[in-house]
Amino acid sequence: MAASFREPENGGPWRVSFRSRGRINVAAIAQKFGGGGHHNAAGCSMEGDEALVRARIADEVEEALKNGA
Repeated sequence: MAASFREPENGGPWRVSFRSRGRINVAAIAQKFGGGGHHNAAGCSMEGDEALVRARIADEVEEALKNGA
């Protein structure tokens, strides 16, 4: 499972893309932040500073890995 972050342009939201090789449903993670996609590829947009965005994503990814979701 991987997440990539694209910096906002002109004060816009962060763009976060997720990829998985099957076990983790990244669409479920993206949906928690108003995004969507497919089981193995999804994304979302998030407002906030870099540290906050990365921390929120890391928390959800950790939870998904624990639960095998």
